[in-house]
Amino acid sequence: MTTTENLRANLERDLAELARLRDEIRVKVHLAGLDAKSAWKGLEPRLDQLERDIREEGTVVKGASVLLAKDLKSAFAEFRSRLA
Repeated sequence: MTTTENLRANLERDLAELARLRDEIRVKVHLAGLDAKSAWKGLEPRLDQLERDIREEGTVVKGASVLLAKDLKSAFAEFRSRLA
C-alpha cells in the first residue's frame, strides 16, 4: 500500500469515527432536551400554583407558601445549572 493509499485509508477511518461520534452526540442532545422538557413540565405548574395561592391569600402569606417559594427557587436554580 502506498503512502497516499495509507493516508486515504486513515482519513476514511477518521471520517467514519467522526460520523459515529456525531450521531451519538445528536442522540444524547435530543434525549437531554427531552429530559429538560420533562423536568420543566414538573416545575412550571408548581410556580403557577404558588402564584395562585399568594393571590388568593392576599397580604397574609401562609408559612407553607413561603416554604414552597424557597423550595421552588432552589429547584429552579438547580434546573438552570443543569442546562448550562
